Amino acid sequence: MDLDTIYFKKTKVEDFSFNESVSLVFDDMVNRSVPLYKEFQNLIVQYIVKHLVKDTNIYDLGCATGTTLILLNNLLNKTNTKFYGIDNSESMLFKANEKVKEMAKSPQTIHFIQEDLTTINSFIDPGCFILNLTLQFIRPMEREDLLKKLYNSLQQNGFVILYEKLLEEDSLFTRNYIDLYYDYKQQKNYSKLEISRKREELENVLIPFTEIENKNLLKKVGFSKVSTISKYLNFGVIIAIKL
Repeated sequence: MDLDTIYFKKTKVEDFSFNESVSLVFDDMVNRSVPLYKEFQNLIVQYIVKHLVKDTNIYDLGCATGTTLILLNNLLNKTNTKFYGIDNSESMLFKANEKVKEMAKSPQTIHFIQEDLTTINSFIDPGCFILNLTLQFIRPMEREDLLKKLYNSLQQNGFVILYEKLLEEDSLFTRNYIDLYYDYKQQKNYSKLEISRKREELENVLIPFTEIENKNLLKKVGFSKVSTISKYLNFGVIIAIKL
């Protein structure tokens, strides 16, 4: 795993993107940048394994380097489930394909598609959609349409798992949690300069909602059962089920 030193070396400020340089270090970046990332991933995987409708498929939207799909594939490799990862970054998908060849038990059942999430319209028997730190990068005005499309595509008892950075209803707690979050990143050996540079690049690209805003959006598009399965500081996992 290559070490993330992008913002130690970088001096020019530009909007964050999942380009080749980010793809090369993404696994290290996300593990050091998101508190309890592995624990949240394992929780998501455990939930899916227990609750996925039989003979339906799993879609990871904004699949990055394919970590979640590989974990699921290794646990569900003896089922009829197929695994689809969709991302608009060619370099992320290149890295994902490399990892699948090395780590997946049934690599032939994992399929990657390069496409914009806001334009894709066709899914094959989806039982679960995963959005791991993805919706926050979709323009706010396009989020409802995307979630409505997912709701309409799901079979009965299918579900969406939404893993997001969250704002608090009270701005005081938002500031307090962000301070703790930056302390965490320093503990993971990111310097204050690196943290500041990345924050500046993400400012106009990553737009988080509150937990309540995300839940209300899921309910608005049709999900009748919506619950937060886990939350830590300014990150949380929300489950929405179609009944």
